[in-house]
Amino acid sequence: GPPPQPQPQPEEAARGDEPPPTTAAAPLSPAAVVHATATPETPRRTSQGRPLAQRESEPKDASNTVVEPVAVPMGKISPVLAMAEKAAPVNAAARFAELTKAVARAFKGARADELTRQELAKAVGHSFGEEELHQGLEQLDRAQKIFLTGDLVFLI
Repeated sequence: GPPPQPQPQPEEAARGDEPPPTTAAAPLSPAAVVHATATPETPRRTSQGRPLAQRESEPKDASNTVVEPVAVPMGKISPVLAMAEKAAPVNAAARFAELTKAVARAFKGARADELTRQELAKAVGHSFGEEELHQGLEQLDRAQKIFLTGDLVFLI
């Protein structure tokens, strides 16, 4: 190989075009050491999942008010209701799975992480009664799939 190059001496380096050698840095204060060794700040997420914009909702339907049940004599019950009472009970686990899918589709369709109970009921449709929907949402809340607070339903 090529012969080793001689290393310049400090006085030779001062005379040449090279800058003089640097001296060792002064020791850091304890506060500077803590600051220098601290973990860097966590970056903050700047973009949001969806742009925040005011959303208009439809006027509330006054027909959604609670109606008191009326006593109907046994001979006056419609044949459909009579058949429903005699029908075999629906598998509760399968029904809850259907409700869970319907709620997931409602959030996906709205492209939102929060819906009102009315928006959710409208999106789910009439395939679930008011009480069944309420109980299903409570069960999803207990399972920490959604968060219920007042009239709002948040997807977790």
